[in-house]
Amino acid sequence: TKYFGEFHEASGKYVISAAWQSGLSNGARAGEVFGLIIAGWMTDRWGYRYTTMANLVAMIGFIFILFFAPNVQVLVVGQILCGIPWGAFQSVTPAYASEVAPVILRPFCTTFINACW
Repeated sequence: TKYFGEFHEASGKYVISAAWQSGLSNGARAGEVFGLIIAGWMTDRWGYRYTTMANLVAMIGFIFILFFAPNVQVLVVGQILCGIPWGAFQSVTPAYASEVAPVILRPFCTTFINACW
């Protein structure tokens, strides 16, 4: 927290303020909403497979933003951007699994995805 936090004189430690902690945890949820919306458009245009692959590639780039973030503001932006593929994965993967899995395994695959999420 010394790298991203501010010095708190009363405790003598570096802390991240509650507002930034909320932003970090809720930023991804905000990105997921946009990811859910964008995934529908992407799936209609390119299909489940390419939508999933595009979001996996995007996730790699967005993780680099988090890894090399110089300050807490960039961390929040990275969390929001990482939320977009996460939202897409929430909606695309169960439908894709039910499409490609054998009929006998479809209930297990879709349930397993939701159980692991």
